Amino acid sequence: MNLGRAIGKEFKRSWRILRRPGRWLGLARWYWTRLLHLPGSARSVAGGTAIGCFVSFTPFLGGRVVLSAGLASLLRVNPMAAIVGSHVGNPLVYPLIFVGSVELGLWLLGRPGLGPIALERLADLALPAALGLAVAGSLTSLAVYGVVLSSVRAYQEKHKARRIATRRGREALACSATDGPAL
Repeated sequence: MNLGRAIGKEFKRSWRILRRPGRWLGLARWYWTRLLHLPGSARSVAGGTAIGCFVSFTPFLGGRVVLSAGLASLLRVNPMAAIVGSHVGNPLVYPLIFVGSVELGLWLLGRPGLGPIALERLADLALPAALGLAVAGSLTSLAVYGVVLSSVRAYQEKHKARRIATRRGREALACSATDGPAL
């Protein structure tokens, strides 16, 4: 297969998804379903998702998947959940994240807002950007941790109850089959 043609097909597929907002919801639902089905404890899945979410607030745009999976492995939480969580930040959301974080950092430091940005002023924005990204990433990660923890716990309890009911039904069928007809 021609690599250029394969890349072209993937680009066209991605463009179709981006053009229609209804497909975004389907994609978000797909990620959420995969997150609920991940193996491990609810705390592990929620912790991995929170780490991935926090990493998506860092300026390491190209290495967020590798960084989130590495941190998740180091902290012994679910690395696949970290990869899913790292998709909170995407090219459509990055401008909002970065500008909002710089504004938050400036507000926390008591400095005036952005206004028109000159190139020589960009060096002055490093500290507010780092502070804003750290605070925004931490708050978002805490919120994501709470939501994912409660959702995964509820899903796992529901799934466990369904497995127990199925097992009891099989045992009842097996007992009735081994009893045989009464003579």
